[in-house]
Amino acid sequence: MAGSHLLPQNVVEAPGPGWPSRAEFAARGILFVDRTSGDSVRQVAPHRYELQYSSSSGQRIVVEAETGGLIEPSVDVTVSSRGDVLKYVYTFTSASGSEQSIQAISIDLSSGGPVLDGTDESGWALGRVGRQAQDSSDARATWLPIGSTPLLAPEAAARGLTISSKDWPALTDAIFLSHPSRAFVPEATAELPERVERFLLDRDRLDSDVRRVTVGPRIAPPARTAEGRRAVVRHLMADAGKAEAAGLADVAAAALIRGILEQAEANVESPQAFADLAGKIDGAVGASPTYRQSVSWVLRALGSPSDAPPDGGRRG
Repeated sequence: MAGSHLLPQNVVEAPGPGWPSRAEFAARGILFVDRTSGDSVRQVAPHRYELQYSSSSGQRIVVEAETGGLIEPSVDVTVSSRGDVLKYVYTFTSASGSEQSIQAISIDLSSGGPVLDGTDESGWALGRVGRQAQDSSDARATWLPIGSTPLLAPEAAARGLTISSKDWPALTDAIFLSHPSRAFVPEATAELPERVERFLLDRDRLDSDVRRVTVGPRIAPPARTAEGRRAVVRHLMADAGKAEAAGLADVAAAALIRGILEQAEANVESPQAFADLAGKIDGAVGASPTYRQSVSWVLRALGSPSDAPPDGGRRG
């Protein structure tokens, strides 16, 4: 048929004559059918898939595979400052509802200054700090278990994972990579068709992206100008919506914080007002202490007359 070579290799994307409709494929959980071989991938449960394909001998093989993402992680953080260096100390926990172990934990950073050090108390080390992708200016810090340290199993916690940085606190993502308990079964690995494997690996990347919103070094210290202060305030205003969506602030607290930040933006030419505005953030009792105190700290830093932000103790 003219133009048939333009049809996608995955029948599900454009079935055409003789094939079930896309709605029928969806109702049966079928995500991929190779147009040439008939090899297929069907989702049987969240993160679990049935693979059907023919071996080199012509035998029809049916196996199951599992992708990452069957985890329920949480994150707590405290932030303290000494001079112009802030210390972010994290505790990462895998809840009892998790079905897989966590093998790597990352924090998205700003594109500004580098992480000065990354220490831990749980056998996890800062494995790398680098850009998220070649086309991204943002960086990501990643912890990995070292030596005999086990992966983070359900009901376990990794405590004391620390970043020291000159970058200021704001909302960011903690990203958790889990280890499937049932990956490609051994007898299937050797002959798994390339298109099926590639499709499943793409699903794994999609399924495995488990994130939690937290506080981290996200704002590079700005220029001590009205425009520098305005850029930081607008960053914090965008964060207020994220905090509400992530459950770090209820509707009333998020609205209060946005209102205070609007006042801050109106006073970027008069930074001495920022200290009073920072004190008002404490009234947002419906926000998590760590988030609320990080916003207050940044406002005080913006109003500081010196290049160094204000010293502070434990922040949440």
